[in-house]
Amino acid sequence: MKHITLIASFILLSAAPYLSYAQQSNDENEQQTENQTDNTIVVIGEKELDDRVREYVRNVIATPPGGRFKGQYGRLGKPLCVRAYGLSDEFNKAIAARITAVAKASEVPVADIDCKPNAFVVVIDKGKETISFLRRKHRGVFGTLKPSERNRIQNAPGPVFRWQIRENNSSKNGVRPVRDDANRAVDVEGILASVLNDNVQVLTGVEPSRVITATTKSVTASYLLLEEEALLGLTTTQIADYAALSLMLEVSNNQNAELGIPSILSLFDDQKAGRELPESVSEWDLVLLHGWYSIPLDRSAALQRSALLQIIKDELRSGPNP
Repeated sequence: MKHITLIASFILLSAAPYLSYAQQSNDENEQQTENQTDNTIVVIGEKELDDRVREYVRNVIATPPGGRFKGQYGRLGKPLCVRAYGLSDEFNKAIAARITAVAKASEVPVADIDCKPNAFVVVIDKGKETISFLRRKHRGVFGTLKPSERNRIQNAPGPVFRWQIRENNSSKNGVRPVRDDANRAVDVEGILASVLNDNVQVLTGVEPSRVITATTKSVTASYLLLEEEALLGLTTTQIADYAALSLMLEVSNNQNAELGIPSILSLFDDQKAGRELPESVSEWDLVLLHGWYSIPLDRSAALQRSALLQIIKDELRSGPNP
C-alpha cells in the first residue's frame, strides 16, 4: 500500500494549519515534526509482526455485540460527513477538515461539502451530566441502544464518551430488515403483501451459508464527546486524529495498557499515565482504518477480524517503516 503510505506522509508533514488548543506556535510544531522524521528502515520478523498486529488490533478494536462468532462489525453506511462543535468556529472547522483529510488518506468514502452529517465530535464541560441531559431531553441521539448500553456510556470514566447507531441490512439486496422484540428479522412488507395482495418489495436474504451472513451492519451515526479539561495542551491535530479513528472505527473502551505501537488511540490513556503523547495519527492507524473499510461486511466478526489482520500485515510489509 505504498500510495497510502505516501498520502499518509503528506498528511503528517503537510503545511496545513497545525493549530494548538493551548495556543502552541506553528514553529514549535514544525520543529517537532522535523525532529521526528527518520528515514531508517526497520526490518521486523514475520512472527514478530504477526504478534504485534494481533495485539494492536486486540487492544484498539472492540468485541461487537453478540461476540466474535455471532456478532458482526460495521462501518459508516454512507460517505463520511463530519461536524465539530463546542470550540470556536476556527477550531471546529480545523478539526473537521483534519478528520476528513485522514479519511481521504485511508481511502474512506467522503461526502460532498453540502452533506447531512453522520459523524459528530463535540467538546463538552462535564460528560456524565451531558449524557444524563441527552437521555432526558434528546433520547433520539441514542437511537435504539438498550438502557444497559446507555448506562455504560453515561458511566464511562471520561474524558471520552462515544457511541454509534447501527442498523441491519440484507447482505443480498441492501434492504433494511425490521426487528421484533426477540431480535429476529421480520419481513413486515412480506406480511403486508400476503394480507393486502399488493405489489411491495419483499426482503430477501442470501442462501444459507456457513460463511456468508444474511445481514450486514451499517453505522448510521457516530458520536464522540470529549471533556474540555482533558484537551488543554493538545493540538487540534491530536484531537482531530483521535476523533477520526473513534468515529470511523468500532474502538474499544478498555485501552488501559500501553500499546507499544505508535497510535493516536492511546492519546488519553497516555495522558492519564503520564506517558509521552502521540503527536498525530500513525501509519499503523491509517492502515487499520484503510483495512476496516476494505474487509467484507457479510461475514462474522471472527472472519472480519482475520481479514483485517491480513490486510494490515500485507500493507505494513509494503511500507518503508513498519
